[in-house]
Amino acid sequence: MRSEEPILREKSHEDPEHDERCDIAMQANRMTIPAWGWVVVDKTSGCTSMHVTHRIKRIFNLKKAGHAGTLDPLASGILPIALGLATPLIGSVMDFSKTYTFSVAWGLSTDTDDACGEIQKTCSKRPTLQQLSDILPQFLGEIWQTPPVYCAAKIQGLPAYTHARQGEEVRLEPRRIHINALKILEHTGDVTHFEMTCGTGTYVRSVARDMAEVLGLCGSIQTLRRIRVGPFDSGRVLSDLEQYNEEELRACVLPPQHVLQGSEGVCVNEQEKLDLWNGKKIPFSLPTPLTQRPIACYDRYGCLVALANVCQGWLAPTRCFIGKI
Repeated sequence: MRSEEPILREKSHEDPEHDERCDIAMQANRMTIPAWGWVVVDKTSGCTSMHVTHRIKRIFNLKKAGHAGTLDPLASGILPIALGLATPLIGSVMDFSKTYTFSVAWGLSTDTDDACGEIQKTCSKRPTLQQLSDILPQFLGEIWQTPPVYCAAKIQGLPAYTHARQGEEVRLEPRRIHINALKILEHTGDVTHFEMTCGTGTYVRSVARDMAEVLGLCGSIQTLRRIRVGPFDSGRVLSDLEQYNEEELRACVLPPQHVLQGSEGVCVNEQEKLDLWNGKKIPFSLPTPLTQRPIACYDRYGCLVALANVCQGWLAPTRCFIGKI
């Protein structure tokens, strides 16, 4: 059974006063039974991804939750958050392609490569639509990209932005990334709007910076919005979630296997489920070859029980999802 088919069925939101008011409002709405699965937030500009995750933990009364793919404070859009036992599946989401819309303001460069930074350089030159169209092929496919100085990439155990904020020189090595598609949506002279689909590890700010360098002018991100992460293409605003009752919140939670599209799935009986949960192998055979991805094991109710690897006619569990909390 494949998972594409149904198995079964600029003011920051990190204001302390805002948090206190929301905590009071949520007391009556807080879930009495913790959920697990995925909730997709439409993050607003001006808050960090970690802040959104903390708010989700409070809303759903959870000790464990994690976001899949950081969005810069300036950025808005799709932020998938794993709830409870679904957090080990975050790695599956990190490998998904992502789609962004973004605008580049020409004529100035900043130290953060976006509108949040300090202006480093200005110029009077502006690109033409033809010039932009001509350079787009250079940014398609597998290319080398150097991350922005202000990013979360680690240097000596600390994020690069920590070193940059302390005035230290930051040098990051180029890395291979993949850009599936990049197109111009609108060009007004001073600002150009783009849409891009790319693989993991791609920095949109670096794309804007590098396009400006190729054109021999200045440019930086003005707006940035993520409109898709793999199978996630719509989300709910955090302020709405904070007002939902328990029934409405549960309706927002997607099953853990929502991120296992393309993986093989098998149904196991109660004894096999217990064996998997106890780290034991269970017999397994299929007449057709399988992919190298782990097999998703479900119980008779369609609940995700475990991920397992095929090993000489057996399924060996690699990750178990015990219980429903």
